[in-house]
Amino acid sequence: MGARAYVGTLWGVGNKVARNVAETFYAEVFGSTILNALQKSMAHTKGNGAENIYILWGLHFSTIKPGNSIEQSRMSVAKKLLGSFYRWRNHVKGVQNEWAREDINRLIDWNYNQLLQYFFIESLELIGIIKQKQI
Repeated sequence: MGARAYVGTLWGVGNKVARNVAETFYAEVFGSTILNALQKSMAHTKGNGAENIYILWGLHFSTIKPGNSIEQSRMSVAKKLLGSFYRWRNHVKGVQNEWAREDINRLIDWNYNQLLQYFFIESLELIGIIKQKQI
């Protein structure tokens, strides 16, 4: 699974504008498309030097669905990170090129650090060290 769309800025934006755009975007996005939510949130950029700063790259009809719960969403992210960690760790064993091995090891370290820092309990549940909660 990959991202169907990317929302970003073309240059730096002030905190007030960014906060207002984000608040409006997330208030709108679950009932509309990403493009429509971005269009409504762009009202906060008018007349302050930030007009036309936001871009949507991807499929204009993409949507975002709300998760069932924070716990399930966290577990889903942890599963993806843990799966990526194991895939890269298994893949690096057969790589002969030194620079490629270094890049892969950076990916392994990044996945590991994300799991350790942000998804520690979920990781323990996934690898069976602690019993999973009933979600």
